[in-house]
Amino acid sequence: MNLVIASNLARAGYSVTMLSNHLARFAPWLPDLEMLPFPAVGKTFGIADAYDLVISGCDSIVTSAVSDKAILAEHFLVLGTLRGDSAYFQDHRPRLEQRVGADKAYVLVRLASCTGPMRVLNDDSVSTVDQAVASCQLKLGLGDAVAGPGFMLGSSAAGVRVLTLFRKRGDGSCWRPGWGRNMVVRPVISVGALRDSWKCLLSVQRVERAFELLVRQHKSVS
Repeated sequence: MNLVIASNLARAGYSVTMLSNHLARFAPWLPDLEMLPFPAVGKTFGIADAYDLVISGCDSIVTSAVSDKAILAEHFLVLGTLRGDSAYFQDHRPRLEQRVGADKAYVLVRLASCTGPMRVLNDDSVSTVDQAVASCQLKLGLGDAVAGPGFMLGSSAAGVRVLTLFRKRGDGSCWRPGWGRNMVVRPVISVGALRDSWKCLLSVQRVERAFELLVRQHKSVS
């Protein structure tokens, strides 16, 4: 999700640095982005002073390093995934104009006001990847936004078919892989009180049938 947004901003001409301890290892495969690991926890807040605007998720290393939501909301533009904590959401246009001047702030105005939930499509079956693309198009004004995460070489977004197992019947579709064909298999019923009971309600046969269907689809396309 975050990589989709960052890659689309880079395609639109923004200078984008993405901080990720995991994705920093793939920096050579992401030529449009500057990929860096997060600094030490004690220096995390300093990120806000290093860039014109810093976007963070509600559940990120940034929010876990600084507990005061009001301070975070003042210095970081916080995005929720599908929902989010409203205490983090603040319009950063006035602060940005004061910091970089009116001309540069004008270029970043859509980005500075995009705080809030990333979800813009009221459809639980839409993947988070598609929500990220729609958010780029509708909230950021990036009409040419695409789902591609920007990898130079093929890989977890090359259209590989994925079979995903979820423990609940009511969720899962939105968190499934969003690139290429995929299938979600859920238990026949959900028993929320018994967290691990879903394993007994999802038969090996159902998983096997779904896997075989993905294989047949792959062979027919090939």
